[in-house]
Amino acid sequence: MDDLLFLGAERFQNLVENVGGFASTGWVTQLLETSKEVVRKRVQQNTLIARRTAAGELSFPRFQFDEPNGQVLAGLQAVLLETSSWAPEELILFLLVRYNPEHTDDTPLKMLKRGELDSVLHLISVHLEQRP
Repeated sequence: MDDLLFLGAERFQNLVENVGGFASTGWVTQLLETSKEVVRKRVQQNTLIARRTAAGELSFPRFQFDEPNGQVLAGLQAVLLETSSWAPEELILFLLVRYNPEHTDDTPLKMLKRGELDSVLHLISVHLEQRP
């Protein structure tokens, strides 16, 4: 069982690394030109995706940011609103895993970056219906 958990954790880490990896609170404060307190509040208010490291620090997937413009990816707030009950890992996996691998390489994240918010919200509703 521990081996399966490790393989899952390794796959999760690889998925995130393939789209930029994780960033620290300090990195996010610089990008968004704000304070650590504001970043922490945004996590509490579910307007940023973050998970805790083993050391208890917040870790932010970089894919959620529009780095050239120093802001959060367009459409992400609507996604976070619809997925507020999800654990950060579930949301990250949802965004990074191809939803129909037999027919497309698209992931919800790729769709969101193309501005296809309605399609992503539809996939969220389908995912919610299929959740145990």
